[in-house]
Amino acid sequence: MIPSHTAFGQTAAAIKPRLGFVYFPHGAVQKFWTPEGHGQGFQVSRILKPIESMRDYVTVVSACATSRARAPTARHH
Repeated sequence: MIPSHTAFGQTAAAIKPRLGFVYFPHGAVQKFWTPEGHGQGFQVSRILKPIESMRDYVTVVSACATSRARAPTARHH
């Protein structure tokens, strides 16, 4: 990694990391967004097809749900 305050870090050759997220606050049909397989050999789903040419630069992270993010259920005593 090149510190941004160095001469090289100030040039156009400096690496510019990119990061993007897709969030579905009201849900989505997961099977259309989640690719088949794991690692670099994953099969691109129909919805992810437009980014297939960049697959070497894409990391799909899924199954990040946590029970603390869900609404509490009513308890009957």
